[in-house]
Amino acid sequence: MQVGNTVRYFNQATLEYEGDFGKVIGVRMLNAEDTKDLLCTVEWPDCVSDAFDFELEVVENIDNQSTTS
Repeated sequence: MQVGNTVRYFNQATLEYEGDFGKVIGVRMLNAEDTKDLLCTVEWPDCVSDAFDFELEVVENIDNQSTTS
């Protein structure tokens, strides 16, 4: 998980993806001994919230689909 990734939220309780796409704006490690415990700050269309990396799926950059080189 990296800053700038476009993500969507996976609800562990319902086992479904929910809501809109968001952009990761921050990543921090909660436990130095376990590199898998990453807490990501995500900017969603209507708010900013934190989610663990295992609750998010990185998706293709949907912002620039019409961009051509």
